[in-house]
Amino acid sequence: MAKSVVQFLKGLDLSGTDVSGQRLRIESSGSMVQEVRPPHSDSEEGEERGGSVGARDPRLQTFGWTEAMTRLQWLKLRDTGMQYLDPRLAKLSSLEHLTLSKNEINQIPEDLAKMNSLRVLNLRKNKLTAKGVPEEIFNSKSLQVVDLSYNNLESVPRGLGSASSLLVLNLSKNMLKS
Repeated sequence: MAKSVVQFLKGLDLSGTDVSGQRLRIESSGSMVQEVRPPHSDSEEGEERGGSVGARDPRLQTFGWTEAMTRLQWLKLRDTGMQYLDPRLAKLSSLEHLTLSKNEINQIPEDLAKMNSLRVLNLRKNKLTAKGVPEEIFNSKSLQVVDLSYNNLESVPRGLGSASSLLVLNLSKNMLKS
């Protein structure tokens, strides 16, 4: 079986790709990112198997297509219209830098705390509240930079006291109360 280029990718930038009106598909047998208009039906076999992203819902529905990307170190999904993060994103065990800025995300899955290689997490300009930031995220021994600026935080997220490796925390332009 021939190896695809996808499994050797170290970085992937899908910024500005509107996932609300299209479906992204990364073929496991090839190296191309294809944009495909969603079918007229609401459910489709590919979505159930985790092979596509987006559909009609303005959120990233599945990260099943990333499973072949075992060496991926950085992923940028900036300004895509996402509202939710699939917990399967945590399966990207080599991921060091994750940018999800300028989206509609209001909650971080607890599974992201299991990403042992993650050093930079950028969730700038989303809709996060303190309840949407799991305290487990700060237990990571590798996480050094967290950008939660321009969100809806009214208080400092819980668990911050256990952030032993954190070097930079950006909470600017939130609604923090003293």
